[in-house]
Amino acid sequence: MTQERTPTVNSPFPWPCPSCASTNVIVSQLEYNADVRHDGRLYSFTVPHLTIPVCQSCGELIFTDDVDLQINDALRRHLTLLTPTQIRTALDRLDITQKELADRLDIAEATISRWLNNIQIQSRSLDKLLRLFFAFPCVRQALPKGEMDPTLGTIDIPDDTPEAIERCLDSPVKSSRYCGTPSKGPAWNVAADQYSEADKVVRRCHSTWSVN
Repeated sequence: MTQERTPTVNSPFPWPCPSCASTNVIVSQLEYNADVRHDGRLYSFTVPHLTIPVCQSCGELIFTDDVDLQINDALRRHLTLLTPTQIRTALDRLDITQKELADRLDIAEATISRWLNNIQIQSRSLDKLLRLFFAFPCVRQALPKGEMDPTLGTIDIPDDTPEAIERCLDSPVKSSRYCGTPSKGPAWNVAADQYSEADKVVRRCHSTWSVN
């Protein structure tokens, strides 16, 4: 089966088939084995329930923009990449704009716009950078807008030094939402454990900052 497109995507079904010319193309749902080249590599994966126009006479598959979006979503799941919705949610959570994200990560704003509008899928390396930036306040503090610290990355910074603690004082584990009466759920338990560990480190450094 070849991947053909039809110029009559807005026409009612059945569509004429570009392969056999019969007017017998209708929407079907099938399991599709995809081979997609992304970020310089070829990935093979299965889309269990692909909704796609199919010619009932010759079996021709008609690939539309909607079909492409389904395959893109399946590729993201296969590679565990952030979706446009997840990126938008992270921007809202951190209260930063698309332009600020572009400035902080030195990525063209137009590129981020293509990610958000599902026009382009980010590479795995940039996806990892996004995840680190969205997850860790220390990373956001280490990647400010403007000039980069020329020493960053040239030396190892131990995570139990006062300097490291100072860099991470704005961490969510110090946030008031994790203080007071504990709420139920694994998210709070993880944050509480991190907060406890951070407090132990600070106490070893003889700092006045603590859980008290």
